Amino acid sequence: MTYTKEHRDKAADVFIRFGLSPADTIRELGYLSRTILYTWYRERLEEEPFCSIGI
Repeated sequence: MTYTKEHRDKAADVFIRFGLSPADTIRELGYLSRTILYTWYRERLEEEPFCSIGI
């Protein structure tokens, strides 16, 4: 499956909201893996370095 930028941004936002908890984020969204989540989060930090705390 191909994910849109909106999917990636939503996952990063939920990840941040859940305090960087991959298990809670995956449970909430139900459509990604830890590897994909961390990749999208890092991409988000590169785009907006001050959007949240880093890992």
